[in-house]
Amino acid sequence: MSSCSRTSRRADVDLIVRGQDIDTSTAVGRMFFQVPGVNAEFEHTLMPQRTMDGPQAVRAQGAPAAKQPSPLPRQVQLAR
Repeated sequence: MSSCSRTSRRADVDLIVRGQDIDTSTAVGRMFFQVPGVNAEFEHTLMPQRTMDGPQAVRAQGAPAAKQPSPLPRQVQLAR
């Protein structure tokens, strides 16, 4: 979305969406068009940190960070 916005600005093209009151020829319209893209990029940037924080939070509560894999049927048979 942000690359579309940059390309259209360089080409001196404005986007007007009547149903959503977006008009990129105005500062407010450009902001409303760009904010969802900024939020998506922010969330995408946070994903690795959240992935690392999850297991750490579980360990802090005293539980193992990952579920142990279930034994295979052959392993169960050998254990008996």
